[in-house]
Amino acid sequence: MKRRSFIKTSAMGAAGLTLSGLYSMESRLDRFGNGRYCIQPGTGIPVIAQVDVLVAGAALGGVSAAITAAQSGSRVFMVGYLPYAGEDICGTYGHLFGGPVDFRSSDLGVKLFGTGRELSPMQIKTVLEKELIGNNIDFLYCSYVTDVIFGNDDRPAGVIISNRTGRQAVLCSSIVDCTRGAFVAKLAGAGFTSLHRGGNHDFRFITIGNRSGGRPPVKTRRLPVAATVSGKEFTVLEHVVSLPVDDFSTSSLSGIEQEIRDRTWDPDQVDSADQLIFSRPYRLKSVESYTGSADNVEDIPLSAFTPEKFPTLFVPGPCADVPSGISEAIVLPHNQIKLGEIIGRAASEAAREEARAGVAGLYTRPMKGVEYLDGVTGEISETLRPNLGAGRIFAEGTALPVLGEYDVVIAGGGTAGAPAAISSARNGAKILVMEYLHGLGGTGTLGLIGRYWYGHRDGFTREIDQGVREMAGPSHARQKSRQDEWVVDWKMEWYRREIRRAGGEIWFGVIATGAFVDEGRVKGVLVATPEGPGVVLAGQVVDSTGSADIAIAAGAEYEYTGKSTVAVQGSGLPKVDPGDHYNNTDWTFIDDSDVFDVTRVFISGRRKYNDVWDIGKLPQTRERRRIKAEFMVSPVDMLNGRRYHDTISFHKSNFDTHGYTVHPYFIIKQPDGGHVTYDVDLPLRSLLPRGLDGIIVTGLGTGAHRDAMPVIRMQPCLQNQGYAVGCLVARMVREGRSAREVDIRQVQKHLVDIGHFPERVLTDTDNMPLPDKAFSEAVSRIGNDFEGLEILFSDPERGKRYLEEALGGSRDQKQRLNAAIALGVLGSDSGWKLLAGAVDAYEKWDEGWNFTGMGQFGFSLSRLDTMIIALGRCRRHEGLGPVIRKAGLLDTGHHFSHFRAVSVAFETMGRREAAPVLFGLLAMPGVSGHHVVTRTDAVRATVPSHVDVTLRNNVLRELHLARALYRCGDYYGLGRQILEHYANDLHGHYFRHAAGILGLAPEFA
Repeated sequence: MKRRSFIKTSAMGAAGLTLSGLYSMESRLDRFGNGRYCIQPGTGIPVIAQVDVLVAGAALGGVSAAITAAQSGSRVFMVGYLPYAGEDICGTYGHLFGGPVDFRSSDLGVKLFGTGRELSPMQIKTVLEKELIGNNIDFLYCSYVTDVIFGNDDRPAGVIISNRTGRQAVLCSSIVDCTRGAFVAKLAGAGFTSLHRGGNHDFRFITIGNRSGGRPPVKTRRLPVAATVSGKEFTVLEHVVSLPVDDFSTSSLSGIEQEIRDRTWDPDQVDSADQLIFSRPYRLKSVESYTGSADNVEDIPLSAFTPEKFPTLFVPGPCADVPSGISEAIVLPHNQIKLGEIIGRAASEAAREEARAGVAGLYTRPMKGVEYLDGVTGEISETLRPNLGAGRIFAEGTALPVLGEYDVVIAGGGTAGAPAAISSARNGAKILVMEYLHGLGGTGTLGLIGRYWYGHRDGFTREIDQGVREMAGPSHARQKSRQDEWVVDWKMEWYRREIRRAGGEIWFGVIATGAFVDEGRVKGVLVATPEGPGVVLAGQVVDSTGSADIAIAAGAEYEYTGKSTVAVQGSGLPKVDPGDHYNNTDWTFIDDSDVFDVTRVFISGRRKYNDVWDIGKLPQTRERRRIKAEFMVSPVDMLNGRRYHDTISFHKSNFDTHGYTVHPYFIIKQPDGGHVTYDVDLPLRSLLPRGLDGIIVTGLGTGAHRDAMPVIRMQPCLQNQGYAVGCLVARMVREGRSAREVDIRQVQKHLVDIGHFPERVLTDTDNMPLPDKAFSEAVSRIGNDFEGLEILFSDPERGKRYLEEALGGSRDQKQRLNAAIALGVLGSDSGWKLLAGAVDAYEKWDEGWNFTGMGQFGFSLSRLDTMIIALGRCRRHEGLGPVIRKAGLLDTGHHFSHFRAVSVAFETMGRREAAPVLFGLLAMPGVSGHHVVTRTDAVRATVPSHVDVTLRNNVLRELHLARALYRCGDYYGLGRQILEHYANDLHGHYFRHAAGILGLAPEFA
């Protein structure tokens, strides 16, 4: 991918609207910024929807309002902060287990609570989601509202949302603010009356499975409804504590949450709420206060939910302008549903009135007189799907408050991020780890892959494993008998406890959306919080997002799916029952940095599983964006046992590919047919983005070829890698040195002492390039199943010379043919005649390969497939005939690898004569039409299996054929037509691939 520019501009304009400047808002000038601000440069923001009613917050009342507004004839868009609908019920568990619910007064209530079954999060989330889709309501999960857009009449006319995809704008005529703290109204500048007088504030927190009560001053009571799964009951406890609160900033509330978790956890806990339950200490300054009784929410006038000056903005939550007793009653489920219906109708009517009045222009409130720190924020702003395009608005520069300052900030508390936080804090650094979800550990905890596959299990990983087992006695019923397994709840808590014990801070529910950069140095992280956006300053940033989000936002180049490839490892989303620890899945492809794809995955996941407690909140992705680092590790580096002077982590695995491979070496040969393991070193340079300082990237975002990542990504190794990086950055901060200046040997000595990697690392130097003798010996063995190919491909140009000699001078026909294959894959046509004859000699197709996802080891191409691809890379027109003849033998019963081979060969040769052949293959029954463009398509395409490959094989076949047809000149426009469908597909990787080919997204080239 090309380098991302972090200062973007765009011509103004959105469909049907004239836009004026877009500025930051005065409400950002609050005490939480401590008087320091950072520049967020002007940028073009894509408009993804223009609707009548926007609902912010996917709470029960918000869903009710959205449904009613849609049924009243309005177009509706909903923004969800968590990865599900029912944020208030399922996010806090407060009304899921609080006792009987009055559901009879509404159809939605009957669907939710009138089933007669024990309630579960899955049941609530699925019902609400079905209602949204059934009423044609568009929505996105995992997004925060970070700005409010105004019309020239000073009324809200839309919002800007932030997520891992960047910022997007949704334009609307009215807004229903169902966020927990009326955050959108606050961002808009609505007035509020403060009720906070300092002192203590009451908080409630719900856990499941615990046997002990919270430690003082926590008061605990058992709730009347148990969590019942497969006939087993788990106790549900409500913990109540009164704690002092200075302010209600993200930092303060995060500290309170961690303290409450400290005091309530025990080894029997199998689940806990994502969020605390507490009242916000302020009330809306409305058009008219309500001081009556709480007997019926229908008696409360609409004016109590409407801010002064903003008649098209509604706040139906507990921050409405009502007495405290009514505020508490408002959040009850039956009242939320009823109130949602009332507000939904009002918002729909207000939208109609606003539409009749018209909108002359858009802006947000200007900010003046602010002093900025040196530097600017950068964020990702990739092209969106064409069918989302409603123009772009230009946002002029804004000011973001500084929310905190630390020696080290770790963005992402997953497999590598949590260990990095522990080690950097233990080494004396003031650290903050930020995690969007409400638990640490990533794939091995919230991802429900609570078992090691391969990986180096010494070093810090040994401490983790031992510490997790010691969270309870050896005879505890939840202890695992296998040494390679763990209780995921214990591991999450061990990470959290160790960070806290070392003095580190933890913020949950915060999305790291960008970087703060000054002349190539990353100085902080841009974050989206429930309260709004801000910047956290850092001496060093550790990007443990898993997909290099912060580095890319800062301007780093990266590699990923796009124009050149759609190859990606399989992924999934697991079912979750209380006490589960290992539900490994592979049923889809997920781009977890694409919020539209992630929303699609959660929708599909809730249709895939029945009668389960819930589904996971973390997609099980095995491949993500990778930085272009100072050194890029390749598969042949691994196969040749390459060594480095700056080794930072040691990896041990087989090539667990979960899909097909694309590296030239793997087109010819797979190094193992199953479980051969490789010892691999990874240098610090592979964690450093080219051209940037102040940031180190860990985990799946590091600099390596995609086909090398299956060896690198094992959990034990990444845990160790995170620990090593934490030690390194703490030393860097202490010594005031950059990663390129610090004495890596001092860090390596400590890591050797704890078993992180072998002692040889202390004296290793780079052992490449290999001598000529190694090449000479390797080419002599090429006829024996391509022995020595990894040596020849370690330096392709030198390898070609030796292969040319073997092709021309050898009498061994196997050696000559294998040399011709290797040369063809490297782009040399020297052996084209030999290859053409060998391809023609096959009277029928050999055994091919279908995408298998789970358990996919070994070769993903047949011998004939390899020769066809090699012949195509010779780019000789004489080679077209043999490939056409083989394509003529294909039918829908043949394996995907055969379709891939002829498609790659045809598109590489790029000759128009291939177009009718490809058209014919696409015209076969069942080959085309597998795109998923709408939420309804996603539901329709969902099948029960947790390792399904049927849809993926069909899509991969269709995409390969269509792109080859398009690149061969097309035929009746079919190639373009299919690619345009996939350019709007909800699967992020298909969208990236098709959009890149069509030139709709230059950054996907």
